Amino acid sequence: MSNGNISLAFLERSSGPHDLDDQVSRLKALLENHSFSFDIEQSLEALKQCLSMCTTESLDEQIFSKILPKAHHFLSEVLKDIDNIITDNNINIDDLDDVKRKLDISDGLLVFWKRCLECVSALGNVRACYVFSLCDILPKIVIIVFKHCKASSKYGVLLNGTIQELRNLFAKASSIFKLFFTALDSVIVFDMNVQSEMELLMKVIDAYGDVASIANGMDTKTFVEFTEAFFKLAIVHQNNIKPCSITTHLGRMAKDISYFLSVNKVRLFITLYYHRYLYLHLTKDGEKILPISAASFLDIIFNHDNFKQVYFEYGRQITSNGKYEHRLAYQLLTIAIMKKINRMPYECHCKWSLGPDSILDVALTFIKYFEEEICTEKSRLLGAHEIGERPRLINIYEATLVPVCGLVTQITPEAFCTVELLLLKHLLSGCLWSSLLSSDVWYFIARVGTSQLCANHINYLIKISAVLRERSDSIEAVMVDNTIVRLYELLTADVKISLIGDLVDLDILNHSASYIVYFLTPKAKVVYSEYQHDFKNLSKIFWNLQEYPSVHNWKLLRRHLSPVVAVDYSGNENVTDILPKIWSFVSDAVTECDSKQLDILSNLIVILLHVTHLRSFQDDVSHLILTSIENSCVCLLSRGKIEVCQFLQKCVEDFDRYAVQAIALNLTGLFGRLLQTDSPWVRQETLETFERVGHVCSEQLVAEIARILAKISDVNNIMQAYLSSKPCYTLTGFADVQNYFKHLARAFQNCRKEHTCYEYYESKKEEKIPRLEKMESLQNIIVPVSTQLDAQAEELYRELTKVLEGQAVVNNTVCRKLKTILEKILDGSEK
Repeated sequence: MSNGNISLAFLERSSGPHDLDDQVSRLKALLENHSFSFDIEQSLEALKQCLSMCTTESLDEQIFSKILPKAHHFLSEVLKDIDNIITDNNINIDDLDDVKRKLDISDGLLVFWKRCLECVSALGNVRACYVFSLCDILPKIVIIVFKHCKASSKYGVLLNGTIQELRNLFAKASSIFKLFFTALDSVIVFDMNVQSEMELLMKVIDAYGDVASIANGMDTKTFVEFTEAFFKLAIVHQNNIKPCSITTHLGRMAKDISYFLSVNKVRLFITLYYHRYLYLHLTKDGEKILPISAASFLDIIFNHDNFKQVYFEYGRQITSNGKYEHRLAYQLLTIAIMKKINRMPYECHCKWSLGPDSILDVALTFIKYFEEEICTEKSRLLGAHEIGERPRLINIYEATLVPVCGLVTQITPEAFCTVELLLLKHLLSGCLWSSLLSSDVWYFIARVGTSQLCANHINYLIKISAVLRERSDSIEAVMVDNTIVRLYELLTADVKISLIGDLVDLDILNHSASYIVYFLTPKAKVVYSEYQHDFKNLSKIFWNLQEYPSVHNWKLLRRHLSPVVAVDYSGNENVTDILPKIWSFVSDAVTECDSKQLDILSNLIVILLHVTHLRSFQDDVSHLILTSIENSCVCLLSRGKIEVCQFLQKCVEDFDRYAVQAIALNLTGLFGRLLQTDSPWVRQETLETFERVGHVCSEQLVAEIARILAKISDVNNIMQAYLSSKPCYTLTGFADVQNYFKHLARAFQNCRKEHTCYEYYESKKEEKIPRLEKMESLQNIIVPVSTQLDAQAEELYRELTKVLEGQAVVNNTVCRKLKTILEKILDGSEK
């Protein structure tokens, strides 16, 4: 609708008041839609009809006061609903269409507001009281839209998909407020003798000050335009408004402008800093060598009042949507700042390292963006070197690690918990390089700290690792385990022994720590006599599992079997007699398992591989165990076969004690199974295991193994290729190895997925009704069970006798259960 048509509409008012009321009611109904749908065409048509029936003097009373609060409420609810979606912890990309639809509705509502304003602007001069609701509510609309757009970082994963809609929304709200200023300047007239109109004018001027402040940091042009609008309104009406309110806005704007100039100076500095590296780098053999010194640059800006604040805010900004070049410049600047504050007093050091914003957090976070640089080592920095020494080149990872460790060493014991929590956050971040950097810093702390502090860290990490057992192949779990083992190597001998002992005791109650015992025991072998674990119950537990298969008995076996890894059980018949039987049981069962059953059994096989030491058994028993492992190997998944390879490497020094022919048959059987698998990973591990055997074992044994394997054509070809260093795979699709590592880094960055816990459901097989002719044999099976129950009942009788003698206590609930079941048994026997 053009301005001319609007004017004509007002000249052609001929309908009655009832028709106007009907049109206003229709328009209100369109604006009260609770299903978040909005028909902009119908709304604009209804608005046109309303305006064509109304006099200028009745605009606010008959139209604006009735429909504009509805339009305000509608827009507020739409934006509020978007806020609820984007702040939900379960937000995902599937919410994008819904959010975009609501942003389109918001855009349509702004079109509606703009049309109202255009109608008023076409009237010439109009008193403020005739458009009171428009002047009162329109600034509120612009403020809520600006605030919503300014908080766009909350959109998270949806930001890239909605950025254009948000820009359009901001631009439309901005254009409406500029049009409103034009109307205020030349159309709307305020009567300063009327208290309500004077208060309304004050609200409008305040709103322009508020909107200008919100626009600061969003769009420079908008910020400047609304600041000018505020000053112009304040000057025009200076005789009619209170100076104190204007002074308040002036003070805030002065800060905004000062901050704006500071931000842009710092951003300009960061940009120059990046281009300094871009254009001043040296080139050697195709590598970029980046000079790391930036003292002269930092001296210019470091002591600026807003530098620290702007530095962290700029980092948050480029974390969500920054370019690689900006992130690289920011990380190089971070390294330079850390080097600078390492030479400064502790008070300055604390402000940068221990506050809500921590430069340590920045360094650990941003390292994840440079996987490609780290993997290819294409860009290097000049590291520290002594006078007269040749400069040493380091990659960006090492350049970050060194100053981080320097900062950490200066933290006082009272504040050290802050650093520990920060390191733990990144260790469990799921980002490989951030996690690895955290692990390296933790290792550095262990090297310079006390053995007891290191032990405390290990104990705490073991508790975390136990929680992560169900996701043991995740980056988080792998990095925690790796850190535990690395820290353990730095402990003193007595602390190692003590820690292992504590873990063995813990493991009887908690299987979760058993796997870590396996990794740690080679670092400090524990003598069996030092601990009182005789494992007498192992045989009984295994027998119970065979007779009464259940989840409880299965877990019980694993729980009591795991601690065996920590002790030398040579000569302990409680262990040496039962382990071969368990291996035989597993070997027979594995061929009948699939899917989840195979997964469960594989976990037990891994534990058995961990706890089995061939030197602790007689020769014939060792051969039987190796045969069982070979039979089990057929059905194992790749990770299980890797465990078999590691088991063989662990036992390699024991092979020469056996008869050559016998052990050669065992080993060739295993090598043959492993080398015929489809997994290149397993084959490579097997070949390296064979190479280890070749270095450690006797020539006679190695020759016999090679002779037997040579008869298997597929295996022989693989062996010959490995021994001659002939490549089995051709690297295609990549220009060179550097190019391959570049693609590998990118692929790894894109393959991270959020962990989803897998829920297992226990199921029971349906009990079949036996045939009549089999009842006799069924009775034969029941008799031993009855006999066993008699023995258990006898044991129960002896234990309950202790209750009567006051040597034990049974709670009331258990007593009631016993009374009920015994009464039923006695009643049945009497009948």
